[in-house]
Amino acid sequence: MRDRPRIQAAILLNQLAMPGLGSWWAGYRWTGLAQMLLAGLGFTLVVIWFGDLLEMFVKQFGTAETIDRETIGWSWLRWGCGLFLVAWFWAGYTSYAIWRQAGGPVANGRSDRPPA
Repeated sequence: MRDRPRIQAAILLNQLAMPGLGSWWAGYRWTGLAQMLLAGLGFTLVVIWFGDLLEMFVKQFGTAETIDRETIGWSWLRWGCGLFLVAWFWAGYTSYAIWRQAGGPVANGRSDRPPA
C-alpha cells in the first residue's frame, strides 16, 4: 500500500472512526476483524450498562427513592471501556505498522524532513 492518501485514510479510520476498520481496509484482514470485534464487544457492553442505568432512572422516576451507587453495574462499564481501549491501542499499533511499511519518516534510514 503505497498511496499516501489511502494510508492516511486507513490510519484515520483506525483511530477516529472504528478500531480495525482502517486495518481491514489496508489489507490486514484478520487483525482488522479481531480489532473490530473487540471494539464492537466493548461498545456493546457500554450500551448494556447505559440501558441498565436508564432503566434504573426510569423506575425511580416519581418516587422518593434515590439510586444507590452500589446498585449501578460499574463492571459492565469498566469491561466495555477496557475492551474498546485495547482495540483502539491495538489499532494504533497497526496504524503505526502501516505507516512504517509505507515508508514513514525513519523507515530504511530515510527521513521525510528536508535536511537542515
